[in-house]
Amino acid sequence: MASKKASTPKLNQPHTGWTGVISFGMIPVPCKLHTGTRSRSAISFNQVHQCADGTIAKTNQLNKCPHCETLLTRGELLKGVPKPDGGFVLITKDDIDACKLPTDSEIVIEKFVKLAEIDPMLFESNYFLSPNTGGERGWNLMRLALLKGGYAAIGRVAMYQREHVLVIRPFENGLMAHTLFYETEVPEMEYPAAQEPSEVELEIAGQLMAAQIGQFDLSEYHDNYADAAQQMVAQKLAGNVVEMPTAAPAKAEVGGDLLAALRASVAAIEAKKQAVATQPIAAVADVAAAEAIIASQMVGAA
Repeated sequence: MASKKASTPKLNQPHTGWTGVISFGMIPVPCKLHTGTRSRSAISFNQVHQCADGTIAKTNQLNKCPHCETLLTRGELLKGVPKPDGGFVLITKDDIDACKLPTDSEIVIEKFVKLAEIDPMLFESNYFLSPNTGGERGWNLMRLALLKGGYAAIGRVAMYQREHVLVIRPFENGLMAHTLFYETEVPEMEYPAAQEPSEVELEIAGQLMAAQIGQFDLSEYHDNYADAAQQMVAQKLAGNVVEMPTAAPAKAEVGGDLLAALRASVAAIEAKKQAVATQPIAAVADVAAAEAIIASQMVGAA
């Protein structure tokens, strides 16, 4: 019988980075965003100085040696690691060079997989992969072969003092390479006990989704926060009082009538679609006002 693979230790419970509400139609869903991944460096070195008496001391932020009180130049700053019993051991360039791997200068493709097999949360950094002089033909062959087969290539690359798992895939008329997080860099997430919806609620939620299905187009999205910040700065520079944003229309209260909120959400979306098709400007404004009225009525009824 084959022995079981030892479980890889993972990160602790991820910390919360944002708290707010998801508006699912007219249903407010309180939620939190947690850090999903965290890079782990193989090892980090301390910045140290070797004093005239042989002592190796960790330097401070001002690049001053606390042992011999010398203000150091860049060339006098060395790398070191702390010893268990105190003090430091010097790490030289030769020591670091001894850690170099074949993947430092060569990516060996190990296998080909369907891109859908890789969870998006594992993607760490994105790179355009272009051919160097003399590599144009092989680069294009690999691109077309991946494109025709519908596969992505998996390899390894060593850079920035780490060895990374690398995914190479066709992108537009070129290739993209993505480094992946390791399993140990993905924390375990403990979710609360699920509350099962009714069959009717699930069916109408499906109708709500179907009413908003579309094609993803990145050009439709813009950083409105950056615009608001620029406008705020412009107002401050002009000596004006910064105006507070207009409050958003009231949403249904958390824990209210979920089924009623679902039905109202579907009805509002369908009304907006019909309004756009018949009277694009005036009617859309009326529908928006109607949505606000429906939402406020639901808040009062909750």
